[in-house]
Amino acid sequence: MTVENTETTENTDLKPLDRQDVFNRVATHLLTQNKKSAIQRPPEKGGEFCVYRGPDGTKCAIGALIKDEFYSSDLERKYCDHGVVIPALEASLNCCLSDDDKDFLRRLQRVHDSAPVVAWRRCLRKEAKLHGLSADVVDNFPVVAATG
Repeated sequence: MTVENTETTENTDLKPLDRQDVFNRVATHLLTQNKKSAIQRPPEKGGEFCVYRGPDGTKCAIGALIKDEFYSSDLERKYCDHGVVIPALEASLNCCLSDDDKDFLRRLQRVHDSAPVVAWRRCLRKEAKLHGLSADVVDNFPVVAATG
């Protein structure tokens, strides 16, 4: 099911984004999955690209936040602050995303998409510090070898 209504700011039941909760969920997901959610293509076709839903049930940082009922393949190949992705995120998180929230989510998306898996802990700690969040979930997560 796709989300058609983008007028979420009028819904008074929506709450502000709980960034600590989102950070904890994303960090736990990434460190548990321990590999990128990506599709491999030949180098001449652009090589690896990250996807919200990938092979073997993998999900990217933002894909882990999108509930199945709001996911659509139409979301793929679009950043999380794209007009097609925002309604799926807002519906999944039951919140109204501010521009600052969108920037925060985009930064978490970049951790998955741009950093090597072995650097995720460092990048997540940096994002926590930048946004005034606790990195305890990262610091207390068991260290395992990266698989992808």
